[in-house]
Amino acid sequence: MTGIIAFLRFVAAASGAQFLVCLTAFLLSPKTALSSVIYPLTIGINLVSSVGAGVGSEILHRKDKVQTEKENQKVQKQIESKKQRRC
Repeated sequence: MTGIIAFLRFVAAASGAQFLVCLTAFLLSPKTALSSVIYPLTIGINLVSSVGAGVGSEILHRKDKVQTEKENQKVQKQIESKKQRRC
């Protein structure tokens, strides 16, 4: 799951960078009929992609953390039960 989280964080960063580049180009370029359609569409797609990947990575990170804690508790219980059997 760690690989998926890292990939989603990379997608969020890349989409965020693309969003900033598109926004800057939109604000600095001359306005035409075509650019008035293409730039907002591209900006919106990059913004949604960046936010979605960021939120998804955080949700998966929290689930991974909870799952890891449960596994650690399970291992601790197994270790304690083995120690009690030896005594």
